[in-house]
Amino acid sequence: MQEQFLCDKNQLNKSIRNLKQKIHYNTQNNKSNQDLLQDLQQLVNQRQDLINKFEHDQLTEEQLNKKNTQRQKYKQYKAKQSETGQYAQLKYYYNKIAKKEKQIEEEEIVE
Repeated sequence: MQEQFLCDKNQLNKSIRNLKQKIHYNTQNNKSNQDLLQDLQQLVNQRQDLINKFEHDQLTEEQLNKKNTQRQKYKQYKAKQSETGQYAQLKYYYNKIAKKEKQIEEEEIVE
């Protein structure tokens, strides 16, 4: 994306330079200086629009990266909570089973 931006920007800069030369010398074209100035202003506006769009895209990309980082941290947190909860649940059932086994053993000893 950045390469395309630089390529487009360089192309517009080249066009602007060429047009400035035409305005200065006004020999290659029969257009009046006023027409050439309008063309130049149009190219300058296109270049500024391109720069603004690129900056906006960069900002949007940074915001998305930040949001994705926050999501990733939240998912890691939830996974850890889930593991902790599963561990606690397994420990609970393990202890419950161990108590039952101990109770059964005691009943067998009593008999």
